[in-house]
Amino acid sequence: MKFRYLTLVILLFCNCAQAGNIPAQSWRDLRLEKLDQPAPEINTGDGESLSRHRGQWVIMHFWATWCGPCAHELPALNNLYGRWHKHQDVAFLAISIDTESAMDVGDFVRKYGLQLPVLLSRDMHTPERYWNWGVPATYIVNPEGKLVARALGPRAWDSDAGDTLLAALTADD
Repeated sequence: MKFRYLTLVILLFCNCAQAGNIPAQSWRDLRLEKLDQPAPEINTGDGESLSRHRGQWVIMHFWATWCGPCAHELPALNNLYGRWHKHQDVAFLAISIDTESAMDVGDFVRKYGLQLPVLLSRDMHTPERYWNWGVPATYIVNPEGKLVARALGPRAWDSDAGDTLLAALTADD
């Protein structure tokens, strides 16, 4: 019995260490799902790539202009970006999966006053490498390029939980 308990404690500790010691309250409040796998590369066609952000925590958000929940969530993510964009150990990538028009994306960005980096997924296989669920979908990539968490569906990123999450991820830096 003691051996099982010790094994469980060790596994839980290792899992938390892989996820950058994200506080349990942030996991609950943001309803994050733990992951532990390499992050597939992204291709936006404009030179942006996930590998450019090695050494940083990356908040990678997939969205679309036609997605109602995305329209509610992106301003919250933009607010979090506004508070954290100067922190060199955190990068934000908002990747539109729109296939119709870059003008639609530009109009959306202007309408909502978004300041966070908005990219177009030129390679429609990029979203497939991450999920087949829909949007919005947000992934947290650690500085070594591993997916450590994801949120499927909208979240309150500009809440205390969002700031607590990023503070914990960057605490050792």
